[in-house]
Amino acid sequence: MARRKRGTPEQQARRELISELLSAANVQSMDDIQNLFKETIAEDRLYSIYRNCRDPVPV
Repeated sequence: MARRKRGTPEQQARRELISELLSAANVQSMDDIQNLFKETIAEDRLYSIYRNCRDPVPV
């Protein structure tokens, strides 16, 4: 018996995209997912700090 797909087409597309991204990042475990998340957040914070240093603060 074939497995029934769940969710809307948008949800299915999102799941497929997430699966592809995790495969591309060589994610094998939950620890890998957590590390990837931490790295992504750290990069975002770094770019945010850099952007704030370059842009003058409005008075």
